[in-house]
Amino acid sequence: LNVAGNNLRSVSESVCQLTKLRVLWLGYNPLQGSKLPSGFSSLVCMEDINLSGLQLVSLPEFILPMTHLTMLSLNNNALSEVP
Repeated sequence: LNVAGNNLRSVSESVCQLTKLRVLWLGYNPLQGSKLPSGFSSLVCMEDINLSGLQLVSLPEFILPMTHLTMLSLNNNALSEVP
């Protein structure tokens, strides 16, 4: 699912029901990290997620259970460290 570079200000929790979703590009939308659903942790099949340009100051906790993740794009954020 590629919705990068649009005018999204929030992401619906209903996206978290797409448990077989493998690719999610949300980068470069005017939403901030705090507007990302915590239910994203249910997306355990996720292989590629793009969170570029979302003004993130820390790595979202929902990333940690994504054990199939092979690509994580976090460029153009305000991260000061990555665990």
